[in-house]
Amino acid sequence: MSAETQTDLQTPRIAADDLKARLESGDPVIVLDARAPKAWAEGDQRIRGDVRVDPEHFHADSSWPKDRLTAVYCT
Repeated sequence: MSAETQTDLQTPRIAADDLKARLESGDPVIVLDARAPKAWAEGDQRIRGDVRVDPEHFHADSSWPKDRLTAVYCT
């Protein structure tokens, strides 16, 4: 198994359309915006309710709620 495949198995992904549907349905979702500063500054779209996090110091936290999806948006 390649390193890329191992990483893919450890990092679940969600398609943008699926995330949008969950947000619109009222499912409890936390969206973290971890885009690079330039990408964030130049971006003209935001997800309502998202939380901006510093991508340089970002890490997953085991204390995050287990009863809701936490999605991290990065580029």
